[in-house]
Amino acid sequence: MKPNLLLLTGVALFCASGIQAQDAPPVELTYVAQNIEIIQDAMKHDPYFEKPLSYRPDLYQLLDIDGDGKYELWVRDGGGDEGALFTFKNGKPQIVTHENYRMRIAIKGNLVSVGGSAGTGAFVTEYYLIENSSSVKAPFIQIDETDMDGNTITRYMTVNEDEFSPGSAMAFLKRARSGKPYDPDEMGWEQFNMVGRYLPAKSDITLRERPMFVEPDIAANKFVALCEDGVSDARSYNHMIFKPHVGKVSFTADMGYDNDLYRYAYKLNDPSFTKKMFRGYQSDEACPVVVKESFLRTHNPLQFSRWKEPEQIVGLGNEYMLKQISDRYEGRPIKEIRWIAGCEINERMFYAIQFEDQRGVALGCVVCFAEGELVSSWDNYAELNGEGADAHQSVWHVDDEGDYFSIAPSIHCMMGTDAGLELYVMRYGAESYSTMILREIGDQFICIQNDYHYIQY
Repeated sequence: MKPNLLLLTGVALFCASGIQAQDAPPVELTYVAQNIEIIQDAMKHDPYFEKPLSYRPDLYQLLDIDGDGKYELWVRDGGGDEGALFTFKNGKPQIVTHENYRMRIAIKGNLVSVGGSAGTGAFVTEYYLIENSSSVKAPFIQIDETDMDGNTITRYMTVNEDEFSPGSAMAFLKRARSGKPYDPDEMGWEQFNMVGRYLPAKSDITLRERPMFVEPDIAANKFVALCEDGVSDARSYNHMIFKPHVGKVSFTADMGYDNDLYRYAYKLNDPSFTKKMFRGYQSDEACPVVVKESFLRTHNPLQFSRWKEPEQIVGLGNEYMLKQISDRYEGRPIKEIRWIAGCEINERMFYAIQFEDQRGVALGCVVCFAEGELVSSWDNYAELNGEGADAHQSVWHVDDEGDYFSIAPSIHCMMGTDAGLELYVMRYGAESYSTMILREIGDQFICIQNDYHYIQY
């Protein structure tokens, strides 16, 4: 059962839950963002398997299953094989049940079933009721068996394999309210790696500082910061960071709101510092950030090296590292892999990867190795546009022609923080680019800030 993936990362549709894009995000999205590692851990401990798994929550959907105005969370891995359903109590996710390629979740009204094959001619189903944002597990399992004549025989049993009364089973199932079933293939699944945008800004070590990415004119010593939401204290931004370099800047002008962005102009106090800060970079190759002095008390700009055109492309020949990639992505064949950055101080190496398509789904990602061990990734799944010549016209972004490296994020700053390693990245699209802050949380990089920029020609 393949999920219906979104093509445009970060577009909030919430199709199945009835939430419209213009509505305020529900509080449950904050709960998700605050409990990412709990949700990640649940994906690795499917009770239907004996050993821990390597799956991650790549897609999510919010559903008000019981109609109480509060949302439940359904997450799946990018291939749609592994998943989990959660309710929320006091802001914490509570696992309802798991699913995998064999045991699949189905939801109708407020009744959740998990069913799959239990051998030749047998089908087993577990049931849960969602009531007042809590789950109630049925005290029985249903077993449907087909006899030699093609007749279906239904039995109910307890977990101890004792017979369970059919009448009692029906009484439990009749507690469910009516409603049409959810169709996973028709849902607007969202990219899980974007949920960090719903962290409470006032309490977050980075979001409370609101770093702003900059379009530089290096020769003119003019640096225009752009952001979608605007800031009230633009004059207090007095430092600019690019790679490990930090230079003092001064606010020069509020350039107003244009093309869906607020714009603020700055200059380096020492114009000659551009030679050190941007050595080897042209204006269109650099994307620094401006910050307030308080930002530097909690963020340590790290020295790192990175690939940029027209340098020679570097692959990965280390068999041990390649084996780790294969294990993490369930043996999915690699189409191409490229080194994109390295940070010696914490022995980090970053590679961009485009995998071969599988079941109509493309996958591009950035993986991070620490001391030779694969520790985290930024995964970008996308559904192909059918079959034939146009299947790869627009995959991860409009008109990307199915080339992940054309839109893979380029790293412009790395920050060491108590909340986790942060990457300050830019990624190009057709007539646009996005600037993002990615934070390492558990074994995933999660976007906590995202600004979308149209390119004016």
